[in-house]
Amino acid sequence: TNRFALQIHNNAFNQVNAMKYALEHQNPFVCGAITGGTDYPETVFSFVSVSDPNVALWALKPSEEGIDNGGIIARLWNLSTSPSVCTLDFTRPATAATRTTHIETDIAPATVTNGNPVANIGQQQMQTYRIQLSCNTNPVISGQNVVCVGENLYQYSIAPTPYATYNWTLNGNGSITAGQGTATITVQWTGGTTGTVNVTEIVP
Repeated sequence: TNRFALQIHNNAFNQVNAMKYALEHQNPFVCGAITGGTDYPETVFSFVSVSDPNVALWALKPSEEGIDNGGIIARLWNLSTSPSVCTLDFTRPATAATRTTHIETDIAPATVTNGNPVANIGQQQMQTYRIQLSCNTNPVISGQNVVCVGENLYQYSIAPTPYATYNWTLNGNGSITAGQGTATITVQWTGGTTGTVNVTEIVP
């Protein structure tokens, strides 16, 4: 049995749209509904976007070594008749990128500008990249170091990462009165001489 992806063109033929339609038909996304909670926007979430609309994201997958060791593999196809210099914008900044073969053998380092990998792709060409994304394992917490016990409230925060949530904990006599799960919390210290504020960033 053969399957075909047929699309009606009301205007001039658009090769890029036709190929994207065929790819979506050939490799449909497996989706499930997400309801409740506030961790993700309920209407839209984009893990990665490509700056050039003529460049199709052919594949996006963990590397054969796994994400922790080998990063993410992105395969791009420039469907235009002109060369393209495009960027990939992830929810987290990229720390490194490497151009690879289609079997994920490293070829040469790729440029990363402002946390975005840059792909330089010839016309009608396909390229594969290995991308390492940052992981904020040691977030810097800003806030008041010297506090007064009592009714005063103090704020502590870190630089937010898009779509991330945060688990805050206190060591010492105090309580989090607002902001748990966000990049900024409000704390009321109730006693003792020392206390610490800790946070774990959870990124999708």
